[in-house]
Amino acid sequence: MRFRPDGFTVRPACCDDGHPLVGDSRAGCRLMGRSRCHPAGRRTTLDYRLIINQGRVADRTEGALAGARKAGLALAEHFSVEPTVVGQPSPAVQDDWRQALDQVEDTLRGLAGAVSSALDEGQVPLLVANTCAASIATLPVAAERYPEAVVLWIDAHGDFNTPASTESGYLGGMALAGACGLWDSGHGGIVYPRNAILVGARASTPRRWHCFSTPASPSCHRNRPLPRRCWSL
Repeated sequence: MRFRPDGFTVRPACCDDGHPLVGDSRAGCRLMGRSRCHPAGRRTTLDYRLIINQGRVADRTEGALAGARKAGLALAEHFSVEPTVVGQPSPAVQDDWRQALDQVEDTLRGLAGAVSSALDEGQVPLLVANTCAASIATLPVAAERYPEAVVLWIDAHGDFNTPASTESGYLGGMALAGACGLWDSGHGGIVYPRNAILVGARASTPRRWHCFSTPASPSCHRNRPLPRRCWSL
């Protein structure tokens, strides 16, 4: 698979299922569960659903919502697509994860619904969000349809805290752990931790790394293997 500068994906000579692509044949190629091929194997912008989050999701500092909006609109203009906008902006608050989780309920449900709708229509959801906490609701939706999907978490923070291990009380620092079911967020937790790969995670404490290395730790899920950890290159 090759990636073009304009963002399109170019497949070699066959589709995901190994069927040859001849001319503009559309037979037998499956993209995200739907059978269809594109001329020359090129994935078009119609295959993507651009979702821009504009609702506060545990934001503690100003600027992230505005940044998500600018980045999302720039992508929409570049690819000439109409984005799906979820949520309404609200001021940043220095709140605890419990209060934040209650406050962001509608936004998280809206994001999960937008991702679900995109997948139902055979599209690839492209989400531009303001904080990692948005993943609490969106990753389980994808994992429900694709249980073996791999989560590549590129962040200086592992975001693998639980209510028992968090020191800051920040909901964003508990996002991946919630999606993996190590604590009950109310938005599902069916991502297999063994399918999560942390890239660049370094800003952590020994107490937090204890969750990765000790399956029997009370703050970790006892019945699932823990994620792999990779250092940034």
